[in-house]
Amino acid sequence: MVLRASREMIETGELDAADEIIHREFVNHEAHPQHRRGVEGYKQTVQWLRETFGEPRFDVEDVVAGGDKVVLRARFRGRHTGELMGRPGTGKEFDVQHIHIFRLADGKVIEHWANRDDIGMLQQLGLLPGGS
Repeated sequence: MVLRASREMIETGELDAADEIIHREFVNHEAHPQHRRGVEGYKQTVQWLRETFGEPRFDVEDVVAGGDKVVLRARFRGRHTGELMGRPGTGKEFDVQHIHIFRLADGKVIEHWANRDDIGMLQQLGLLPGGS
């Protein structure tokens, strides 16, 4: 379920299963405030990721589960194709590491937190000094 929510739907953009996987009271602590809550908020976040990064890839390297939590260590890769922070797509590729924590309730994903290398991504895209 967590792999479908974090990898499959982001990579394919197919959101039909979101209602089965994402809890109606879902909170994404890392999303834009307008996209933070509920199934629709999750769908808006996935759509934004796909518009901003073309065909993003989410390669899971480790999965750790215990109690009501699942933790993923993954690489997030893609190409900057849409507006990000008011800047148009650069066409540059990026490859950064992410750690995602999901909490489950009632057989669905109800909360999400992440530790992402956004600075590294912005540097790789040439949007911050220190990138290529």
